Amino acid sequence: MRKAIVSGGAGFIGSHLAEELLKRGYKVIILDDLSTGKRFSIDKLTRLITRLIGKGIEPTYQEPRPGDIRHSLADVSRAQRFGYNPKYDLEEGLRETLGSFK
Repeated sequence: MRKAIVSGGAGFIGSHLAEELLKRGYKVIILDDLSTGKRFSIDKLTRLITRLIGKGIEPTYQEPRPGDIRHSLADVSRAQRFGYNPKYDLEEGLRETLGSFK
């Protein structure tokens, strides 16, 4: 089974992308900090998760494939104009999420 990680999967674009990938038979993992909309690379996210779970996992890299998204323009600042005010930053949100699995 093919796997996909969708960063920002709780948002409009990410949730629709995840839904389409599921329809196409992918195992989908959604990552979303539900908060700041700050630029955060998948590499940095991987290293943060690795540190928080205390495992020595090294990411592997492959050449981009046709259709891979290398940059997203998703921006939470517009939601903040309408009163969206995140409670957690990414690291704190990950701690909470990972803690719920214990």
